[in-house]
Amino acid sequence: MDTKKTAIIILIILILIIGGYFIWNNYFSLSSDVPATTPENQISQEDARDNQRMRDLLYLSEMIDIYAEVHNGQPMVASDWEKISDEESNVFKMLKADNYLEKPLKDPSPDKYYGYRSDGSVYELSAALENKASGKCEISGDLCLYKIQKEGLTYAEDEYFYGE
Repeated sequence: MDTKKTAIIILIILILIIGGYFIWNNYFSLSSDVPATTPENQISQEDARDNQRMRDLLYLSEMIDIYAEVHNGQPMVASDWEKISDEESNVFKMLKADNYLEKPLKDPSPDKYYGYRSDGSVYELSAALENKASGKCEISGDLCLYKIQKEGLTYAEDEYFYGE
């Protein structure tokens, strides 16, 4: 019986020591302001927003392709750049009317928008990226424009389509 009590007391002491060690490290460590892990592949917030923009344009492109397929292979006409991340956009209204989008896809930054233009056979989608050094966009003035360009239901030669 004494051996059993001794083993229980030793076990309790070990649990208290181990628990105290973890509490000390979590609450009283001198390096508490240093993150526990620093992954080397962590991307910046700018790159995360740029990735979201590229995914949004790819999704919009797919929805426009479906729309064009239903409407005799012709994308919607917009002779000048149109803000398609706006509920008043004609492109958004057409996609919503055919149930391809419930609400417009908005740029992650409130001061930016997605653009669309088409002559009825070729259409372009664009977004302004933040990381100009990414090589995924073409520089136009102060803007770094990522574009998807398609001809009807076939892709035009465009090195920016896959973001490479």
